[in-house]
Amino acid sequence: MTDDAKGYHKVSEALYFLIFAFSISIISLQVLMTDIIDNFSLTGSTQAMLPSMFLLGGTFSVLLMPFMKGRISKAFTMAVSSCVMTGLMALIGFSPSLIWAATLCLLLGLFAGWVDSYTNSSIVDIHKVNSRKYVGYLHASFCIGAMGLPMLIHFLMKMGFDWRKVCFVSALIMGLIAFKFIRTTSQNKDQINADSAEPKLSFKEIKTFAKDKFYIAMVLCYSFFCLSQNGVSIWLFHYTRTVHPNVEILASFIVSAFWLGSFISRLVYYRIKVNTMKLFICGITISIAAHITGILSNSPVLFLIMIFVMSLSSGFGFPSLVNETLTHYRGNTTMALTGLHFGGKLGAFIMPLIMGAVAVFNIHLAMLINDIAAAVAIASALAAIYLMKKSTNNMLGRIKPIKVGA
Repeated sequence: MTDDAKGYHKVSEALYFLIFAFSISIISLQVLMTDIIDNFSLTGSTQAMLPSMFLLGGTFSVLLMPFMKGRISKAFTMAVSSCVMTGLMALIGFSPSLIWAATLCLLLGLFAGWVDSYTNSSIVDIHKVNSRKYVGYLHASFCIGAMGLPMLIHFLMKMGFDWRKVCFVSALIMGLIAFKFIRTTSQNKDQINADSAEPKLSFKEIKTFAKDKFYIAMVLCYSFFCLSQNGVSIWLFHYTRTVHPNVEILASFIVSAFWLGSFISRLVYYRIKVNTMKLFICGITISIAAHITGILSNSPVLFLIMIFVMSLSSGFGFPSLVNETLTHYRGNTTMALTGLHFGGKLGAFIMPLIMGAVAVFNIHLAMLINDIAAAVAIASALAAIYLMKKSTNNMLGRIKPIKVGA
């Protein structure tokens, strides 16, 4: 392996660790949601206030990204954001009130949003060949944090840690990762900045993306898929503890099973030689069926199995949709990712609040709302396939046949 290749390997590894830190920031809030609800005596839609404010902050970060491209490097933004995230996570543990905690979560989501977006676009920038594989590895790294953290938090709470102390532990891990990222990228500047330079935002650029029907279909597909997946992941721990209170450790196991399925899915999906969008449609259809079966069964064991099947069949959705979109717009991945992540984060912000309002009347129905969003994602994927095929046919139609002979 050449020195240059080793540099790309180290940078990719640093990006995997950084997305791991991002997973800690959001998963901590999700797993601690029940304890935070009890601490601040929350009811109705306010039950998911902190994860929702985190996602709202992520929405703001995406809106600012187009104005930052061509002005502030992705590597610098990720380095600063990882450090600020560490401090904010620690401060959340000191929150004296819900307003204080919600404000900190909003800011945490802002900086975490830049980490999330720029790790995705950077991995596509530096891996021009087989980027599908490396985006899958990136998202699998998120799953490692999402799998291990619920069990770690359960262990810490058994030792007597409350949710505030858990925030401090999360901040410590995030701080170590931030240090590693800064150290690695400072030693491999050429690799982290490879092909990441992009043009400054222009009205023409916005107009081009706004008129691109394929891009719009992909944004809708990604947004509704985020609605369904984030709705499940944010509420899964609380739902399980509420519906099956006699099996306390079950909630941690189910959350870990959800992320284990997603982890396996993201590691292996690129090996399946099937059109990405068609594979997505098949996977989401299976996940809807599995999720509905698990909810209606009222059996903790069957629910655990069905959640695993659901995540195994749909976990690859995030990396596959990101890669499918960004590879169509190489050289301007930040702008392409802006629409995807804006729709995804805005939808993910709204869904937990809707679920919280519905859960007051029926918590099972609140969980089933996610399957409606998944069905809309399938419809959008079908539209994207049609538009892609139509675009290809139009290009072929414009090619004039070559005359042979006189």
